[in-house]
Amino acid sequence: AQERRNEVVEHALEWLGRHHRDALQAAIDEFGTAVVEDGRTLSEQEGEYFQMQAVAWVLAEGTAEIGGRKVRLRDLFLEDGPILEADQRIWFERSGEEPGRLWKVTEVNPGVGLELRNVLDESAGAVWVKERSASRTLRRSEVIAARLGRWQDAWEIVSVYSIPDTEVLRLLQHLEERVEGDPADQDVARATGRLIRDYWVWLFTRRRALPKVVDVGGDPIELTTDHWLILDE
Repeated sequence: AQERRNEVVEHALEWLGRHHRDALQAAIDEFGTAVVEDGRTLSEQEGEYFQMQAVAWVLAEGTAEIGGRKVRLRDLFLEDGPILEADQRIWFERSGEEPGRLWKVTEVNPGVGLELRNVLDESAGAVWVKERSASRTLRRSEVIAARLGRWQDAWEIVSVYSIPDTEVLRLLQHLEERVEGDPADQDVARATGRLIRDYWVWLFTRRRALPKVVDVGGDPIELTTDHWLILDE
């Protein structure tokens, strides 16, 4: 199943690259607007992961001005692109229906799935998500940012951003200062999802401060380097 989903992603990128290259590149660039310019240098593996997240966002939410109207790139592909197998088309449609949201893990069944609750909408009920991989590593009470998709009567995680425990409160304050309106409203939820995305991009690309080392009294310890000459007897 995952291989067939990957095929759709490849088809979409290839088709958009041929027919709407500038729009595709602009959408990818827009994903990185929150990149810290003087941030840390990403490793090759981190760079590939960042690019993967950019592609996932673009194929779900990326937009472009074409013919005087704002359209989602995914809609262009679905309307004008190649004919897809039924299961691939349904998955591609549903993978971008829901905005990215902030979730709290409330129950975990390792290797099977997990229960999530919308952190920003207390009126929303819990959602059971079929997820074999993440359910082995996520912990109860952990907060994640994720886009869900409905597939064969079950919710699945389409894409996910890891939010460190130390950043959750700061992210919530960041959203509280910028989000207006009912979190259950789809437009508000999508705008909130973009803010969450930008915060994750900033987190991922910023320079990370070195940990402070203190003694038992809480006083800072200064680290020095000594060079010793060892003489063999």
